[in-house]
Amino acid sequence: MTSVLKELLLQFIVSLLPVFAFQLWYDKDQRWKGIPIFMSLFCGGSMVLCMVTAPDLLGYEVDFRLIPYVIGSLYGGVPTLAVLTVIYIAVRVPMLEGSWEVINFIIFVIGFVPLMLYAIPSFQRTSVLGKEQKKRRGLMIMSILILYYIISVTGIMLFNGIWWTNMMIYVQLISVCASLMATWLSIFMIENVKEKQQLYDEVKRMSVNYSNEVEKLQQFIDETSFGVVIVDREGKITHFNDIAKTVLSLPSKDSEVKDLLGASFPLIFQDGHGDVCIKLLSQALNGRKNTLVPYVSGDKMLLLSTISMRTSVNAENAGASLIVQDVTELRQLQSEVGRMERLSLIGQMAASITHEIRNPMAVIRGFVQLIQERSPKNQEEYFQIVIDELDRANMIISDFLSLAQNRELAMELTSLHDVVNELIPLLSADANLRGQSI
Repeated sequence: MTSVLKELLLQFIVSLLPVFAFQLWYDKDQRWKGIPIFMSLFCGGSMVLCMVTAPDLLGYEVDFRLIPYVIGSLYGGVPTLAVLTVIYIAVRVPMLEGSWEVINFIIFVIGFVPLMLYAIPSFQRTSVLGKEQKKRRGLMIMSILILYYIISVTGIMLFNGIWWTNMMIYVQLISVCASLMATWLSIFMIENVKEKQQLYDEVKRMSVNYSNEVEKLQQFIDETSFGVVIVDREGKITHFNDIAKTVLSLPSKDSEVKDLLGASFPLIFQDGHGDVCIKLLSQALNGRKNTLVPYVSGDKMLLLSTISMRTSVNAENAGASLIVQDVTELRQLQSEVGRMERLSLIGQMAASITHEIRNPMAVIRGFVQLIQERSPKNQEEYFQIVIDELDRANMIISDFLSLAQNRELAMELTSLHDVVNELIPLLSADANLRGQSI
């Protein structure tokens, strides 16, 4: 009895060898490739070892060869089932003795192989079946085989005229319990490996997604037109961009830039605006949000704002961010726009004034023409000069009004000689007043 139990224990261990080998193979390979080949090799070897080392109990072999057969077929699929069936037939046929074993073997092949072909597709639907459902299906298949095994043993015993003894019943109960336990352990251990693989893939996917999100965040920070500094809940810098280094006068040497990441934010800011930045970030870490806080130093003007960041799960403090905008140039542009607006207003006023000047000039020109008609002919040249100058002044006013009203000026070619000749009487009159001559 003791030797039989030892042989049964050996059978139990041999039936679980493919599962142990699968775990070692998985730890080395870290992927689910080549399972049909693996199951065919190791489950086939385990099945052969179980048949070769099977103990003989009153003319009937007691072994666990069907455990690696079932487990290998369920996880390896139809190709593994075909390979294991061929191995089983090749090893089992030479061991058959008597017509009853031949009939029993034929019934097994004809009945069990179609059952496995039916069970494999539903068993491998991992998205539908859970671990517990797979255990139940595996135990159900093994229970059917155990029932077949008990019937076949009973048939052989009746055929040989042998009755059940207490030892035989005890051994059969141990075999049944061990078979069910080995099946349960095999599915349990393989499913744990599978869950480990899925967890590994999920962690890897999340790690890749996290890396991509961090990279996109850094790209956004680098490309934005604002200076950005992000700190974690402990006040350590996690992100910053070049604009923040320039605007806030952060360290710019290569060796110092590396030290910025992970540095405590109160240590990196310069005096002046740095005090304001430290205060705002400290308030943001305490949950206070500040928007558009101006800082002016000489001609330089900055707009500072901070954001208190929270986790999406429980709204805990996750850090803070400082956003800086250099509005010095914008401020200068606004001043320039204000100056242009004032000049435009002055131009509009001047246009209104010059428009009023043209009316008395028209009256003066009319009276000059009237005086010209009543004056001697030798003074007509002087009156004509006055009229021309009035016309020229009127033309200047018209040009000024056109400029003030943004009208398009009509440019044309003219002779410089004519311009000089027109200026000679004016220059002569001015020279005469000064006692000079041209």
